[in-house]
Amino acid sequence: MTVIMAIKRNNEVWVGSDTRISSGDFKIDCEIEQDCKLVLLDHAVIGAAGDLTMRNLLELFISRGAKETVFETKLDVITFFLRFRKFLKRHAGLGESEQNQVQNLHNTGWLVATKTSIFEVDQDGAVLEIPDVCVIGSGSLTARAVLDYIFTYQPKFSTPKAMLRAHEMAIKHNLSCGGSQVQVNVTKLMSSEHS
Repeated sequence: MTVIMAIKRNNEVWVGSDTRISSGDFKIDCEIEQDCKLVLLDHAVIGAAGDLTMRNLLELFISRGAKETVFETKLDVITFFLRFRKFLKRHAGLGESEQNQVQNLHNTGWLVATKTSIFEVDQDGAVLEIPDVCVIGSGSLTARAVLDYIFTYQPKFSTPKAMLRAHEMAIKHNLSCGGSQVQVNVTKLMSSEHS
């Protein structure tokens, strides 16, 4: 399972993700440079919490021309996920029966972070623009509580340090989360790649 967080603070957007992949009793902590739960596009970072197959299909969709998508508004995010659903139906054979509905993005939650904005997309495709802190995945309740506490009572903590503390508590209280934490300063990454 997963804990992925995005924080907008001090004019920067950060994303942090755990690296544990689990399926039933099987658990593996990825030790690769690029976290297997984050997908980097030209103008955004997308995190997926839920069915790993959906995350893999997102990679395939992006490889076929969606990598350059610009997410300037909530409508851009809605449009991207509508196109992704069409792709799932057309190319992945999803949505052909009552048991396999593409409308429900297979119990997968999504987080989209740009250099200035954070969006959350739920399994039904609803999109919210989040002003400051968004956390998805099975460890989200614990991580969100820790981040709220830190930003309220220990505001001098840096964003990376706050994300690390939230990650530590999430994996302590939810054994399906785990591994190291991958952190991305989306604002700096996107600014340096497109300046």
